[in-house]
Amino acid sequence: MSFIGGMFADHSVGASPRIYRSQILIYALPVLLQHLIPWPALEPSLRRLQPYLYGVMAALALVDAGADSAFIYFQF
Repeated sequence: MSFIGGMFADHSVGASPRIYRSQILIYALPVLLQHLIPWPALEPSLRRLQPYLYGVMAALALVDAGADSAFIYFQF
C-alpha cells in the first residue's frame, strides 16, 4: 500500500510532470484489480460475458493500428 501512497505524495523532483504518476496508476491498475477483486464470486457472470469480452479485445486490436512510423520491422 505504500506504493500507491507514494504515487500521490508530492515529491519535489525538478520539472517532473504529474502525468507520469497517472500513467503509472493506469499501468498498475490491472495488477491491482487482479489482486483486489473477489474473482470466484464473479466467475458465473464472467463466463456469460466472455465471448463479448473477447470480441471487444479483437475489435480493439484491429482498430488501434497506431502510427505507420511506429512499426518496427525485424529482418532475420
